[in-house]
Amino acid sequence: MRTRVIIGVIVLLTSIFSCKKWVETKSDESTYVVDVLTDREGFSRALAGIYYKMGSATLYGRELEFGMLDVMVGYWKINKQHEYYPDYNFDYHSLSSERRIAGIWSGLYRAIHDCNVILDQVDKIKSDPYYDLIKGEALGLRAFLHLELLKLFGPIIKQEGLDTRAIPYYSSSSREVQEFLSSRACFALMEQDLQAAKILLKADPIITRGREADGNHVGDRYNSLIDRRGIHLNYYAVLALLARKAQWEGNMGEAAVRARFLLDQLGDTQAVRFIAPSEAIGGNIRFTKENIFGLYINDMDEVTEDYFPSGDIAPNRALPLDFNSFLIYLYAKDTGTSTDLRVSAWGMFSVFLQKFMAPTMTASGYDPDLYEAQIINLPEIYFILVEAFLDRDLEKGLNYLNTVRRARQLPELKFSDKWTKEKLAENLLDEVRREYLGEGYLFTYYKHLNHTIYRSTGSIDPDRKIFMLPIPVEEQQLNQGYGIKK
Repeated sequence: MRTRVIIGVIVLLTSIFSCKKWVETKSDESTYVVDVLTDREGFSRALAGIYYKMGSATLYGRELEFGMLDVMVGYWKINKQHEYYPDYNFDYHSLSSERRIAGIWSGLYRAIHDCNVILDQVDKIKSDPYYDLIKGEALGLRAFLHLELLKLFGPIIKQEGLDTRAIPYYSSSSREVQEFLSSRACFALMEQDLQAAKILLKADPIITRGREADGNHVGDRYNSLIDRRGIHLNYYAVLALLARKAQWEGNMGEAAVRARFLLDQLGDTQAVRFIAPSEAIGGNIRFTKENIFGLYINDMDEVTEDYFPSGDIAPNRALPLDFNSFLIYLYAKDTGTSTDLRVSAWGMFSVFLQKFMAPTMTASGYDPDLYEAQIINLPEIYFILVEAFLDRDLEKGLNYLNTVRRARQLPELKFSDKWTKEKLAENLLDEVRREYLGEGYLFTYYKHLNHTIYRSTGSIDPDRKIFMLPIPVEEQQLNQGYGIKK
């Protein structure tokens, strides 16, 4: 990875590109296309602009990582004066929650629109050697973003099935408002996008170089497409999304096949792997080597400093870990132990979470790992397999769970004829809860299972009013009929 100065310049260019070319009142897209999307560099900058927007505080810079979503599952202590107090109480109609939810909805759909502009124009450079990489990334991103929206705003599929109203799916850059589709119809379009992306990304540099390598050569004009492929929607991310999509669709047999295929691919290349304990204790506290898809957050310092301060805690903003009265039982009791790699790497017993402290310069200089947010990680693939074997082979499911436990320095759970589907499912949930602290994953996982939310203040029964974020009022008014097309 090049120096932070170069990355900063790229981000500056993409932010200027994004704001000036995309958002301002000069929004004539024909002008945008003529000015920017004429060569590989223009398309590369367009992709970089999408990732930059995704890293904003309204999306994966905060709310969809350690912010709103993790507040609701009880990782943090929230008092009555806290800015997240309405979210903690699932008061989605408070002014602050409405703004957060509207920002998530509009932010994800704006990113989808940006993907569609790229896809509508990318055939201009069909002869370019990086055409497949650009188009594959854009297709993968479009599917990923729609799946994120469905997970948050769509129905509880386990309870309501696949044919209830979900979200609109945008497959072109046309400004014409699209009808709300059923979950089944959305999944079909995601599948189409992901299968096409899989073919286009079959020669992704991540396969031969790994997730962190820079494919540029000294003296070459810098090409961001081949630098640190782990922070791009890459080939392995597409495979992971195919498994995740099948899981959410309720097709656990296919999810298992897809997850196993991905693990076999990674077993051959080691492009993404479990972090070694020495690496975690030695400074890789975000476990970035395990990220199948990560997101570079250039202003991670500014995003985290008020929420995880090293000094005095501001009662209305800081997010102290609800550890001693709640999570200590998860990490140190029952099937958890103090040997857990996450406990030692993140300084959890001292309730000093290094994982979320504002990044600082290391002894060797700038460390890009400290600025990478996790979007899809390796343990998720094992968790999909555990879930898939709940109804098929409990011992095999436990073996997959033990793979993650071994990687986290936890003792293996021994199988016996006393194991039941319910026992394995609860142990799986425990590992998911341990793994995704501060990653925005647990809330939608509870929704996928239609499961009780565990918090120190008491368990929250599953309810569609909790698990379905409300469609913003502006969208309901704009999308006349607010109906459903299967």
